[in-house]
Amino acid sequence: MINTPLLRGALAVGSVLAVLTAAPAYAQQLDEVDIELPDIGVTLHEQADDPKKVSAFSTRTRAYVRSSEEDSFVKKKGYKELTVSPKGGKVAGVPDTFAGNTDSVVIIDSATGKTRRIRTVREPLETNYALWSRDERKLALTIEKKVGKKWHTLGFTLIDTVAGTAKAVMIPGVDKETSFEWTPDGRYLAATHHDGVRFYDPDGRVRRAYPKIGTLAGGEDAFSPSGKQMVTWCPARYTEMFCIWDTRSGKLANRVGKSAEDSLGWWDDRHLISLVKEEGGFQAVVVDLKGQVVRVLADVSSPAWEKDEVYLSYTPAS
Repeated sequence: MINTPLLRGALAVGSVLAVLTAAPAYAQQLDEVDIELPDIGVTLHEQADDPKKVSAFSTRTRAYVRSSEEDSFVKKKGYKELTVSPKGGKVAGVPDTFAGNTDSVVIIDSATGKTRRIRTVREPLETNYALWSRDERKLALTIEKKVGKKWHTLGFTLIDTVAGTAKAVMIPGVDKETSFEWTPDGRYLAATHHDGVRFYDPDGRVRRAYPKIGTLAGGEDAFSPSGKQMVTWCPARYTEMFCIWDTRSGKLANRVGKSAEDSLGWWDDRHLISLVKEEGGFQAVVVDLKGQVVRVLADVSSPAWEKDEVYLSYTPAS
């Protein structure tokens, strides 16, 4: 997803947390492949049966997508953001310039490379953070407007990727720092609202609200693969970092006390992907719901994270 300051800013919600007891030593698998990302100072550690892999990554100024050769990444000029669909058939690209006075999103066919540009909003509005529905038929983009030196969220734009149509929806009173993503069933949009989470229908009406559960975490998808759970940055009343909630009821299911710099989504229904600080740099790791590191997924240099603001987009492995 997305190299968004919203996720990083969410760390201010709680106090600084101490890391739990050290995780057991990680035994490297014999079939592990190391992939060095171009131009950035990041090395991926992948295995053939991984449920998620990095399908794209971005920095402050560049965006790359994984090539059909599997272990290489290609820079896509003209885009500030690239997001691969859950089934891998399409890529959503957010251009780094307007077409005239209109912003847009480009749908790229992964197999053929053919593109389709869909206009979204007119300046001074922008659309960012393109997130797929799980069936690949829809996209949600967050509408923003610059107010002073800050960008404020105003609503969302929904893209029908089959029909090639766009629908902009403005939401009065929306959280100024939120972004929108699809619920697992593709019926609603989920977004942080102050210290909780709201679910909106495609017309922008609030259908469900869970106040005081923290702000959404999870990279492209705050919902577990089964859709039964969602993850937030724990509200300040808890000392743990991540809170796991039942999607249907909003009831607390678990708290995960592993300190982290960023959240990169779910690995599977029992593990999260987090970016953590390590001596000499950072690592993307798989963390179980007890807060223990069970796998190192990537080594990330300090300049890559702190200067280039690299974002690793983990999506289902095809």
